[in-house]
Amino acid sequence: MAIQITAVRLSPGGTTHQHIVRVRRRNPVTGSTGDNARAEIVRWIEDRER
Repeated sequence: MAIQITAVRLSPGGTTHQHIVRVRRRNPVTGSTGDNARAEIVRWIEDRER
């Protein structure tokens, strides 16, 4: 399953990927959307690699 990242929220003053705190995502197959913390997305990616 793939997801598309549609938006990111950065921590105050941040401008690079290290400052991402929230991610909005969309599943292109089902059309479902969601809003997750960076850690949740990282965990999801890591779980998919196992």
